[in-house]
Amino acid sequence: MVVLQQNDDKSYEIHVTGKHEGKTTIEFVAIDANGASSLPNKLHVVVLSPPTIEIVDQRNVVLVIVGNSNVLRGSNVLEAMVGGFDPIDVVSLSSNLEVVNPSKGDLKIGGSGGKRTITVNKLQPNAGSAVVRLIATDGNGASASVDFQVDIIQEKAKSKHQLWQERRNKNSL
Repeated sequence: MVVLQQNDDKSYEIHVTGKHEGKTTIEFVAIDANGASSLPNKLHVVVLSPPTIEIVDQRNVVLVIVGNSNVLRGSNVLEAMVGGFDPIDVVSLSSNLEVVNPSKGDLKIGGSGGKRTITVNKLQPNAGSAVVRLIATDGNGASASVDFQVDIIQEKAKSKHQLWQERRNKNSL
C-alpha cells in the first residue's frame, strides 16, 4: 500500500507498507494546480517484514516468597524467540512497578539475535501480579510485542498440625 501524506509545512511524504517482503518500483509524477506535470520519477522500494517476538513454552512466572525472608522460590526465567531485520532491540514495560520494575533491575533481558532470555530478579519481593510487555523494535523502527504474567505470592504459613506432623515424621526416622 502506498500513502501520500501532506505535512503541516506543505511538504509530502510517501509511506509504503506491505504484508510481504520484497522489492518494487513505484513511478510517479507531480502535477501542479495548472495541470502541468513533472517528468516521471521512479522510487525503488524494499519492503521488509516487521519484527516478531514470541515467548517459548510458558507465559507465566510464579514466584513464592519463602516465610518472612526475601528469598524467592520458583522458576524465574523465560525464553523469547525474536525475528526480523537486525539489529533488534528488546525492551520491557510493567503494569505494576511495585511487583516488577524493569528500571530498578527487577527484569533482565539477555542474549542477542533470535534468542533472548528474560529473568525476573527481585531483591525486595512484593506480593502481587504484573503483566510484563516485551517490545521488539528493528532497525527501521517497526515493532512487535508480547505479554507475560508475573505472580509473586507469599508462602502460606504452616498450621500447628503440619508442624506437629513434620516433627513426628523426623522423630520416627
